[in-house]
Formats: sequence, C-alpha cells, structure tokens
Amino acid sequence: FSVIKRKYSTMTALECAEKCDSETVFTCRSFFYTLKDQACTTLPATTKTETVLRRMDTVLYEKKIYLRECKTGNGVDYRGTLSKSQSGKTCQRWTASFPHKPNINPSSHPDADLESNFCRNPDGDVLGPWCYTTDPNIRWEHCTIQDCDEDCMYCSGEDYRGKVSKTETGFTCQRWDS
Repeated sequence: FSVIKRKYSTMTALECAEKCDSETVFTCRSFFYTLKDQACTTLPATTKTETVLRRMDTVLYEKKIYLRECKTGNGVDYRGTLSKSQSGKTCQRWTASFPHKPNINPSSHPDADLESNFCRNPDGDVLGPWCYTTDPNIRWEHCTIQDCDEDCMYCSGEDYRGKVSKTETGFTCQRWDS
C-alpha cells in the first residue's frame, strides 16, 4: 500500500477534507479522520487503486471523482481506473518511455492526473479519454468510457435505479415482479 501520506491534527472531518483539497505534495484522493485523536491522514489512493488499511475507530472518506467510472462531456475530468484502449490494448504508464516516448506526460500536464496507466484526456481531445498503448505499432488510442449522463452504475451498483433492461451480451432482463 502507499507509503506517501501526510498527517495533520484537525478538529473536524471537514477541516481534514480542506487539508486534502489543499494538499501540494501529491494529489489527495482520500483521507482518514479519527475523531478521538483529532487525527487526519491524507492519501493519494482510494480503495479502487490500492488496499487501504485503517483502524477500527477511523473513518475513510474517498473523493467521488476518483471512484466514478464514467465521463462527463469530453472526459477531461475523468479520473477512473480504466487502463485498456477501445481495442483492448493495455495502456502504457504515463511516465514510461517505452514502447512510446510520450510528448504528454505528468511534467507537461501536472493537473491532468497522469499517474499509473489510466485513460485520461489531458489535451481536451473532443473524442474523449485516451492513452498511449503498450503495442509498439499503435502509439495511442481512445478509450471506451460510458457517459455519466447515461444510466450509469457507481461503485457496486447498490443505489442503481436506471432503466437498462438488457445485459452486456444483449439478453433481456427478467422483470423484478415476475
């Protein structure tokens, strides 16, 4: 699990959230708050990207933007964990220089969250998020990411109330009242 984290003493979880929002050492995606100790720990990870260990009396807060697996508009703010291109190729890490030497990287676009090998849209491409691929013959490719305006399932879907009535493979779903 991540060794990068920062600890603060704060009176409330809201103060801890403000510390997370103003973090400068890394992109803060979540934080722990322990009321009893008035302790705040900011983290660069979420439970989707790493195993996050915590004490029983500690509450973990995760920013929704890093848990969502859908995009709005052209996806410039997409911060999900998809790491495969539309044809199924594995995305190259944004910091890697093999098999492709990227001209867009974390140094050139520090606010684009170009960490790991997740699909992103750092240049505002109108067709949406993309990535450099690990295929030496294909430099980059767009990623297929569902639009958040469509019926979209968040997290494990326990709150999903959409109207989709077909499975991913095209079968019609059985009615709940049948």
